[in-house]
Amino acid sequence: MLLVKLVLVATVCALALAARRRMAHAAPRTLVRVEASALVAVLAVTAWLSVTRPPRDANATLPFAPPTSGAAITVGGRADATGRARTVALRGCGDGCFYAPVAWKTGANLLTVRATAQGWGGGKETLRVMWPARPDTGQLARTVTAMRAVKNFTLHEQVASDTAGAAIAPTRLELSGDRFVDSEPYARGKATQTSRFTDAEGHTVLALGYPGERLALELTLDEQDRVVRETLVAPNHLIRRSFTYPEAGE
Repeated sequence: MLLVKLVLVATVCALALAARRRMAHAAPRTLVRVEASALVAVLAVTAWLSVTRPPRDANATLPFAPPTSGAAITVGGRADATGRARTVALRGCGDGCFYAPVAWKTGANLLTVRATAQGWGGGKETLRVMWPARPDTGQLARTVTAMRAVKNFTLHEQVASDTAGAAIAPTRLELSGDRFVDSEPYARGKATQTSRFTDAEGHTVLALGYPGERLALELTLDEQDRVVRETLVAPNHLIRRSFTYPEAGE
């Protein structure tokens, strides 16, 4: 399209130059009319090209992530060398962003992703996607309230940034509910995305997503809305936590 514009402009310029050269010998009325007509044609074609969309590749990289529509759920994991490979057609949509329409079945869906990047170990990760998503901001608020009411508990925390390395022993910490919750992204009882489901053991599980911070969390809750297991996936870390609470009366 740019080439068409250049050809038309060059033609008009040639006509204008010819008219100027003949002005000294005779009135160039014919050339002037042709020049004016060509100029109008250039303006018309330019306007048409401006409002006409160029052909697009359906598989081309998107400039940014498309907005979510309907229910959404955030899942995350760290790639390692285990798992069974599956092929997923993806379109890029920015740094660390990929997009692909998927028809999820009702219930548990296993999505296996193979990640590769220059300078990184890469590998495979199988993610559990529970569908349909069931947003529940009320459950998150109740969990934060229940956790803040805990005077003390034992936390076992395992942090890893390289899943291909040796297993890291968990760290034991004695904490109060307030201190723990204040360090969490859901400290205010809010999350950009929430989805609640029940696992195979009958526990309530709350999936949280913070796309702006690129965080994905999964909280497994007990009957008192307290967290008993937590998995947090961040761009550079995978954190697994387990919670042990004192028996009643202790």
